[in-house]
Amino acid sequence: MNHKIWPLALLALSQSVLAVEPPTAGSQIQQIPPSPTPQKEVPKISLVPSNTPPTTESNQVKIRVQALDLVGIHVYSEADLINLTGFKSNSEMTLSDLRIMATKIADYYHKNGYFVAQAYLPAQDI
Repeated sequence: MNHKIWPLALLALSQSVLAVEPPTAGSQIQQIPPSPTPQKEVPKISLVPSNTPPTTESNQVKIRVQALDLVGIHVYSEADLINLTGFKSNSEMTLSDLRIMATKIADYYHKNGYFVAQAYLPAQDI
């Protein structure tokens, strides 16, 4: 009778070998769906238009400019930037000439890696 129980016991014990393995930490993570990536919003850029439209007389009227005043510069010296523009004190210039000087300064910054640098001529009381 003892010989009849052994095959039955082996059959019963072999069922535990075929059982499903308990989940591990890695298998649990694989079952979790990945979170959706957030959509990047395009920043809204608003440009403020100039309050005063450019005059047609800007190339006709000459004004005497005694000095250039550069504000907010930190990388280059004021003297270097003024020399770059070719400005001479007490010279008569048009508004277009002054804007060209501002463009030269901005281009100098852009060529040296400062891509968002700006140079502009603010409103003047003449």
